[in-house]
Amino acid sequence: MPPVPTLPARIASYSVAAGATLALAPAADAQVVYTDVDPDQVAQDLTPAALDLDGDGTVDLDLWAFAGPPGTGTTQGRVYMEANTFFGTNGVFGVDAPINQNASVGSAYKLDEGDEIGAAGCFYQIGVLASVYSSIGYYPFRGDEGYVGFRFKAATGAIHYGWARVSASADATRGTLLEYAYESTPGVSILAGATSGTSGITREPSCGTGETAADPDAPAARELALAPVIPNPVAGRARVGLEVGRAQAVRVEVFDALGRGVAVLHDGPLAAGEHSFGLDVAALPVGVYAVRVTAEAASATRTLTVAR
Repeated sequence: MPPVPTLPARIASYSVAAGATLALAPAADAQVVYTDVDPDQVAQDLTPAALDLDGDGTVDLDLWAFAGPPGTGTTQGRVYMEANTFFGTNGVFGVDAPINQNASVGSAYKLDEGDEIGAAGCFYQIGVLASVYSSIGYYPFRGDEGYVGFRFKAATGAIHYGWARVSASADATRGTLLEYAYESTPGVSILAGATSGTSGITREPSCGTGETAADPDAPAARELALAPVIPNPVAGRARVGLEVGRAQAVRVEVFDALGRGVAVLHDGPLAAGEHSFGLDVAALPVGVYAVRVTAEAASATRTLTVAR
């Protein structure tokens, strides 16, 4: 089962001594851009709280929550934050979660006020905040609230660090976004809970080279990057996101558990960059499916669970 992480901000090398996109007006004071989410935004029943942090019309991160079926050997609830774009860069501050076979999934740190979020940390495309598996609860935000750190790429292409104060229900079926902020100066760390001023701290990356930690989809690593399908599980409509490093022919298709093709989302040329495809699962039976992307010199697969 996944560990409950404690932030290594106590380590001297990384400590400080002393469902719709939010349409809120952030208040800037000094270098921190702060938003008080009022009313609080709730993530529940596969409807996310979406964060467009720099107001460029692109969702940077989503807070998700879903309820799964009861029973032994099943995930009955999960609350997590996930990068919506720039899959190799946007991410959640955390630590490896060994139970997950996907290296882009981490356990989000539950931060204390004043903890540093910056380049020296590891960031994951998905950061799990709370989970209930076989009626047993895991991860540090379950039934509690706290700060979660994140990293995102702004419309300018610059990297920024930020925090969000969130809570998760004890059954891990509901997440709430309370407030958030980010450091407007690229590359500068932010302190969890800071609403004004600036930390003035810059550090060299110590977890990879600036791409999302341990992310097999980092675009610098290959010419094809397939993001996890979101939401997952899904009852209505899902999104399949991918990046290609150069213009090429790409086929995106969906298979059932018996290997039978059930949908083709794209079959033809794609320009270099990010692409997104919608998948309506309303007509598909409940079960596990595979989304497979085949490019000219690479292929990738993600699983998808259809639930009702």
